[in-house]
Amino acid sequence: MLKKIGIFPSLKKKEAIELGYELSEYLKLKGVEPVFREELKDKISGKAKTFPPEELDFVLSLGGDGTLLQCVHRVWDSCPILGVNLGNLGFLTASDGKKVYEDLERVLQGDYIVHERDLVRVQFKGRELYGLNECSIAQVNVGRIFTLSLEVNGVRMGELRGDGIIVSTATGSTAYALACNGPLISPSLHALLLCVISPHSLSTRPLVLMPEDRIKITLPEGEFGLLVMDGQERLPLSAGDEVILTLAERKVRLVFFEEDFFLRVIPKKLLWGHP
Repeated sequence: MLKKIGIFPSLKKKEAIELGYELSEYLKLKGVEPVFREELKDKISGKAKTFPPEELDFVLSLGGDGTLLQCVHRVWDSCPILGVNLGNLGFLTASDGKKVYEDLERVLQGDYIVHERDLVRVQFKGRELYGLNECSIAQVNVGRIFTLSLEVNGVRMGELRGDGIIVSTATGSTAYALACNGPLISPSLHALLLCVISPHSLSTRPLVLMPEDRIKITLPEGEFGLLVMDGQERLPLSAGDEVILTLAERKVRLVFFEEDFFLRVIPKKLLWGHP
């Protein structure tokens, strides 16, 4: 039985915060303790708890894919996460505002599916960073070509030129990598996807790599960049910096209500014609 459920609304959407308050009252009636994201601690009653530091059994992310990514970077693999979509485009959110109470009832009854999703692991200057969607390395000098040196499993692949590079998980293939003309990859497939952002060569194509592959990206002399994890964490890069990317052993647990969610959501979100 679930005892503590986290409520993580988007701070940019008034309706998300209001829905969070409504759901907290509903959970109390069900004998479940609601725990809010820490940014709302000054707006809720003094007795209400926030996370962190509270440990949770489950989390409701209220907003869209961006909100869910923020939530992931708070709880990681500590508990399952259900995304509730209150926006437009959503490949990670299994519920929406119209049926959130119905889906919450299913959650309380244990009637849901947990999908373990891969994370990309980044090693940089003694630090370890993780991303559910991707790690992107982008230029900071807008308007000029950005050059990056690529190596895979010790094999030098050459220099890539463009606005930057994205290394994504299969989950992230529907995010930033999709905007850079990368392929759609089933999230059940364990792989790394490498895409160049606005490549300065017609021969540059997305590259799908094995889960055990090791990618090294180096900034040549005179280059400066920005390393970004899921749009959440940002670190400056300079000439000579090396970034090592692999698939992580740890997983994020996302909640869905049907096994083939990915296949069902693709034609809806991309507006493909279907019966």
